[in-house]
Amino acid sequence: MAYDFLDFHPWPEFSQGKMARVALLIGSERGFCGDFNETLLAELASTEQDEIIAVGRKLGQRLENCPCKAIPLGGPNVAEDIPETLNRLIPVIAEIQRRHARFELTVLHHHWETNAVLRRQLLPPFRQGRKNRKEHRCPPVLNLRPEMFLLELVDHYLFVVLHEIFYTSLMAENRQRLQHMEGAVQHLDERCERLRRKAQTFRREEITEEIEVILLTAESLY
Repeated sequence: MAYDFLDFHPWPEFSQGKMARVALLIGSERGFCGDFNETLLAELASTEQDEIIAVGRKLGQRLENCPCKAIPLGGPNVAEDIPETLNRLIPVIAEIQRRHARFELTVLHHHWETNAVLRRQLLPPFRQGRKNRKEHRCPPVLNLRPEMFLLELVDHYLFVVLHEIFYTSLMAENRQRLQHMEGAVQHLDERCERLRRKAQTFRREEITEEIEVILLTAESLY
């Protein structure tokens, strides 16, 4: 729908100038999820940023000595926490918008199936272009002025895509935490098995020593 609209009402021309680069990292609020935060930071290191919004307490702790401005933000523990997290995030983005007339917001988050880090540009929106472009002869019928329609469309777009990203990231975090815990449990099981075999070996040695003592005692009696 956005691309159909922009075919007839393109983006207005903005004055040329420096565009601030802002990265939104969706990290882990809790620990015990492997290299979840480390892979985000490794992907972030490949680009330069003016400001970073770090969602997740564990991730925020890793950016305390970051050379650029880093804004820590508490992340969700469960899916029910996501709306509250977004309510804290929106004022942060609004404050960045007040400081920078033009800025580019890029999100880095994990994909829940592949666990790969995805990089998505949210603002300015609809810049990537659509894959299957369709030619329309008739412009869309609007009940609002095009500028107002575009502003409300961007609001809806951000609402939907941020929910998608946060739910996807939380699923990836929980999945990696589960895999990490399963690996830890397996490691503990293997350690317990090694200790059990070692205990059996020690017990056999003790029994052997006891038998030897009994035999030596019996020999001394005759």
